[in-house]
Amino acid sequence: MFLSVISINLSAQFNTNFFRDTTQQLNFYVGADFTYGSNVISNQFSNKFLFGGEIDRELKDKAYENLGNNNRLGGDLNYVLNAEVPF
Repeated sequence: MFLSVISINLSAQFNTNFFRDTTQQLNFYVGADFTYGSNVISNQFSNKFLFGGEIDRELKDKAYENLGNNNRLGGDLNYVLNAEVPF
Protein backbone atom coordinates (compact mmCIF):
# COMPACT_ATOMS: atom_id res chain seq x y z
CA MET A 1 0.00 0.00 0.00
CA PHE A 2 1.47 3.33 -0.99
CA LEU A 3 -0.12 6.76 -0.64
CA SER A 4 1.61 9.88 -1.82
CA VAL A 5 0.56 13.49 -1.77
CA ILE A 6 2.34 15.46 -4.47
CA SER A 7 3.02 19.14 -4.36
CA ILE A 8 3.12 20.92 -7.71
CA ASN A 9 5.06 24.09 -8.33
CA LEU A 10 3.47 26.22 -11.06
CA SER A 11 5.02 29.25 -12.66
CA ALA A 12 3.96 31.65 -15.36
CA GLN A 13 6.04 33.22 -18.07
CA PHE A 14 6.41 36.98 -18.05
CA ASN A 15 8.26 39.31 -20.40
CA THR A 16 10.89 39.85 -17.70
CA ASN A 17 12.10 36.27 -18.30
CA PHE A 18 13.54 37.37 -21.65
CA PHE A 19 15.38 40.42 -20.36
CA ARG A 20 17.67 40.89 -17.42
CA ASP A 21 15.57 41.92 -14.44
CA THR A 22 17.45 44.17 -12.05
CA THR A 23 14.62 44.37 -9.52
CA GLN A 24 15.52 42.56 -6.34
CA GLN A 25 12.71 40.47 -4.91
CA LEU A 26 12.15 38.60 -1.69
CA ASN A 27 10.85 35.11 -2.53
CA PHE A 28 9.35 32.44 -0.29
CA TYR A 29 8.57 28.83 -1.10
CA VAL A 30 6.68 26.38 1.14
CA GLY A 31 6.09 22.76 0.23
CA ALA A 32 5.20 19.46 1.88
CA ASP A 33 4.50 15.86 0.98
CA PHE A 34 3.49 12.73 2.88
CA THR A 35 4.03 9.07 2.05
CA TYR A 36 2.36 6.17 3.82
CA GLY A 37 2.81 2.43 3.73
CA SER A 38 1.34 -0.66 5.32
CA ASN A 39 1.62 -4.40 4.77
CA VAL A 40 -1.95 -4.94 6.01
CA ILE A 41 -4.21 -2.11 4.82
CA SER A 42 -5.00 -1.85 1.09
CA ASN A 43 -5.25 1.35 -0.96
CA GLN A 44 -9.01 0.96 -1.23
CA PHE A 45 -9.37 0.59 2.55
CA SER A 46 -7.20 3.63 3.32
CA ASN A 47 -8.93 5.80 0.68
CA LYS A 48 -12.32 5.10 2.22
CA PHE A 49 -10.92 5.71 5.70
CA LEU A 50 -9.23 9.02 4.79
CA PHE A 51 -11.68 10.49 2.28
CA GLY A 52 -14.95 9.01 3.47
CA GLY A 53 -16.98 6.05 2.42
CA GLU A 54 -18.31 2.82 3.78
CA ILE A 55 -15.72 0.28 4.86
CA ASP A 56 -17.70 -2.87 4.22
CA ARG A 57 -17.19 -6.37 5.61
CA GLU A 58 -15.22 -7.49 2.50
CA LEU A 59 -12.55 -4.79 2.98
CA LYS A 60 -12.29 -5.60 6.68
CA ASP A 61 -11.93 -9.32 5.93
CA LYS A 62 -9.16 -8.67 3.38
CA ALA A 63 -7.26 -6.55 5.90
CA TYR A 64 -7.77 -9.21 8.58
CA GLU A 65 -6.37 -11.90 6.24
CA ASN A 66 -3.15 -9.88 5.83
CA LEU A 67 -2.51 -9.71 9.58
CA GLY A 68 0.47 -11.70 10.79
CA ASN A 69 3.19 -11.70 13.42
CA ASN A 70 4.93 -8.67 11.93
CA ASN A 71 2.44 -5.92 10.96
CA ARG A 72 3.91 -2.66 9.73
CA LEU A 73 2.46 0.80 9.37
CA GLY A 74 4.50 3.89 8.68
CA GLY A 75 4.74 7.22 6.99
CA ASP A 76 7.13 10.01 6.13
CA LEU A 77 6.43 13.72 6.24
CA ASN A 78 8.76 15.94 4.23
CA TYR A 79 8.46 19.68 4.33
CA VAL A 80 10.49 22.63 3.11
CA LEU A 81 10.52 26.36 3.80
CA ASN A 82 12.78 28.32 1.50
CA ALA A 83 13.47 32.06 1.50
CA GLU A 84 15.54 33.90 -1.09
CA VAL A 85 16.79 37.17 0.35
CA PRO A 86 18.38 39.57 -2.17
CA PHE A 87 21.56 41.41 -1.22
